[in-house]
Amino acid sequence: FLSNILAVILTQADKVILSRMLSLSAFAHYSLAWTLAGILTLVAIPVAGTFFPRLSRVSGGTSNDSTLAEPYHRASRLMAALIWPLAAVLCLAPYHVLFAWSSDRELALKAASTLRLLALGSAINAMMAVPYAAQIASGWTRLAIQANVVAVLVILPLTIILTRLYGAVGGAVAWLALNTGYMVIAMPIMHMRILKGELRQWYLRDMALPMTGAI
Repeated sequence: FLSNILAVILTQADKVILSRMLSLSAFAHYSLAWTLAGILTLVAIPVAGTFFPRLSRVSGGTSNDSTLAEPYHRASRLMAALIWPLAAVLCLAPYHVLFAWSSDRELALKAASTLRLLALGSAINAMMAVPYAAQIASGWTRLAIQANVVAVLVILPLTIILTRLYGAVGGAVAWLALNTGYMVIAMPIMHMRILKGELRQWYLRDMALPMTGAI
């Protein structure tokens, strides 16, 4: 429950902060970019939800690495196969996506950089859904709570500072930084306790290879 509350704060705090710091038009561009980047989250939720019962069943509420590894990697690869092609389009052609949707060249130009950063951050966030499900399936909730507490303490002031310096793009950079932190800090910590020895495969086969193929 606490982890979910913290997650809501992390995903919604930037909107509250930017709505107070940006002009109405600049915030509208940011919101539009977030709407498109949010497609990645809509894809990630059902994938993680579908695999969670399987992860729970094989783990038996413990960190049983040998039985948990196979569905964990299979779910991660499926997630990557769905997420990274969409993310690649949003990151590599944000102007064209925005213009195709809105038919407004000025809007597309102003929101393109923001969309690129938000989409990349959201893609990484989506890839964290399966590791999070594996933690819950193993009966380990502390890491997610601790990571989110630290993230709240860091990301709120960081969002304010970057928004003051760079506007909407700064808010998007803060979102990307948050999820990059999960990937490079929380993931190694997780794999020290559960799924030991599986981190390298997750980074290379489950994450980097599908991302490279999509690009």
